[in-house]
Amino acid sequence: MRKTIFFFLLAIHSCLIFSQSDFREGYIINQTNDTIKGFIDYRGNKSNATKCFFKKNLASETIIYKPEMILSYRFENNKYYISKRIKNKNYDKSFFLEYLINGIYSIYYYTDDYGEFYFLEGDTGKLVALKNDEQKLKVDKVSYVKESKQYIGILKYSFRESPKISRKAEFIKLNHKSLIDITEDYHKEVCSDKACIIYKKKIPKTKKAFGLVIGANATMISINKNAPHVPYAFKNAEFGVNMSPAIGVFFERNLPLINERVYLMYQATYSYLKLENSNQYYGGPNYFTFDNTIKYSQNTLNNLFIMKYVFSKKKIQPNIQVGGFLNYSFQSDYERKEVVYFEWGQTYDSRTYTNNPFNKIDYGLSLGTGFSKIMKNKKKMFIDLQYKLGFGFFQGMTTNVISINCGFQLGK
Repeated sequence: MRKTIFFFLLAIHSCLIFSQSDFREGYIINQTNDTIKGFIDYRGNKSNATKCFFKKNLASETIIYKPEMILSYRFENNKYYISKRIKNKNYDKSFFLEYLINGIYSIYYYTDDYGEFYFLEGDTGKLVALKNDEQKLKVDKVSYVKESKQYIGILKYSFRESPKISRKAEFIKLNHKSLIDITEDYHKEVCSDKACIIYKKKIPKTKKAFGLVIGANATMISINKNAPHVPYAFKNAEFGVNMSPAIGVFFERNLPLINERVYLMYQATYSYLKLENSNQYYGGPNYFTFDNTIKYSQNTLNNLFIMKYVFSKKKIQPNIQVGGFLNYSFQSDYERKEVVYFEWGQTYDSRTYTNNPFNKIDYGLSLGTGFSKIMKNKKKMFIDLQYKLGFGFFQGMTTNVISINCGFQLGK
């Protein structure tokens, strides 16, 4: 089993090594307000808030700029970041804040290990945090969590020159789209100067895909022979490797507000598992020999939930995956034939058991890697290699499944 885990870690490591950075056209503005065009590595929100990876051309060396070193940077017709100093209870340092909108009021955003943060900036240039802290309340010995929604009061006061927009602020959520929309509406209503220019960042589109998935599973059962709850009939059992096909559907979508390369995927597949084993056990006061022949089969609905990170936006896109699964056995057959012999070989007893001892639900963790390919018709196909480690099959047993799946997108 250690070899299996090592194989998957090696596959994921190889995927990380050979994946390409995503350098896109853009520019930086240095401390003397000079604009320098080039290419910027398109990374996640956390990375973008602390570093800018810049190349003058794709063949040149990468230069890493921190917020103290440049004024801003921007991807061509896309995200725009400005260096600002943030002071709060956690730190006092500079970040690259993402510019969401620039009008009478500007909205900035960044994310780090402590969470997501939004700021409002007026003509004074002072950043005002838009907070929605959670408050823990206790009523009649029952604990509740309540959102503070302090940001609503700040927006209502800031937009007070427009009673209509100020009232609208009472109902908005603290997210990109709501803040951009209400700030733009206020700008259009209050600003009478035709020379006013508003910058609005385009919200990245959510990418969704639904389709058919087919694959094959190699299932192995690991038995902890020293576990206290393992029955004697399974002590020396070796079920071997069972191969079974799987077929079902998948649905995935990316999370552009977190990172355009992060995807959530759900797979629902049907598979048929068949296990057989013959083993012997010695014991009892008369030193009996127990011969067991076990036959087990089940029809299973497999539910897989994974998060994928895609390394490239080109036609071939390698990825790594982590998640969990919950498998439900909706139909099963179990038979254990037991023959008991005296130590001199004579048969003492013979019985057949059909009461299934295995659980209907198996659950566990999943690791994987794979790649997607964008076809000429813009549809997607993918091939994934996954390792699943299950803990719910039976006490003292774990399921080890290696799966290879191929998916084909249906529809748009």
